[in-house]
Amino acid sequence: MKFRNRSLAIQHGFNFIEFDERVNLFETRAELPGGRDFYEQDSIEIIKEAGPSSTYQAKKAESIVYGISVSSHAKNKDLAEEFVELFLSDTGRNAMEVKNGQPFLKVLLCDYPENLPPRLKEE
Repeated sequence: MKFRNRSLAIQHGFNFIEFDERVNLFETRAELPGGRDFYEQDSIEIIKEAGPSSTYQAKKAESIVYGISVSSHAKNKDLAEEFVELFLSDTGRNAMEVKNGQPFLKVLLCDYPENLPPRLKEE
């Protein structure tokens, strides 16, 4: 049995099982009520060094979160901002979530909101 993430299954037309949000690591710790405590409880043992006397290391779970940005060196910042605007729109979300299996966070995160271009501050 192989384990693949949901987005790969959707992108390649594979069957998959949808787990409860507390198991599939979809939500970040901040979004999941009690998430910080829940994620801290569990771990998986992976092989650190293989061999006759294999050693294992515990790894704790984390959600996988992707980001998007406009480079300060972009040759066409207006076009880059327009792309981010499209990406964050209903059309972009549909393309990512429905067609590619990459759901957006419930609340978008921005480390430096003061640096956002005016057209993106509304998203």
